Amino acid sequence: MGRTSKYGRCATEYLYLEITLVRRNEQLKQANNSSQQYSDQLNQLNNQINQLKDQINQDNSNLQNQAASYQNQLNALNQQKTDVTNQLNQANQDKASMAQQISDLNSKLTAAQQKTDELSQAVTDAQQTKDLSDDAVNATK
Repeated sequence: MGRTSKYGRCATEYLYLEITLVRRNEQLKQANNSSQQYSDQLNQLNNQINQLKDQINQDNSNLQNQAASYQNQLNALNQQKTDVTNQLNQANQDKASMAQQISDLNSKLTAAQQKTDELSQAVTDAQQTKDLSDDAVNATK
């Protein structure tokens, strides 16, 4: 009977080990399923990260293009500002030159007016002299 008991105990241990093995296999399958789920989630997250990186790169490229466009516009405006400033400076120089020409013409006009006044006075004096001379000639007649 000792043998039967030994076989019975071996069979019991074998069944216990078989059940444990089946349980471990089930746990392993669940762990593999969980691992696959985590791997799938990780792949999805990596895909999302890559999409975000691509979007960031595209946005950065767009921003760089906009910045370059704005810089070009700013450069054009600065050039226009320089041109207008140069035109204003030239206009101010022309204005000063014209003011000087007007001043010179006013001086010449004043001198001409004085000459005209002197000539007018000379004509008046000559007329008076002529009148006196005419009166003297008429008085001697």
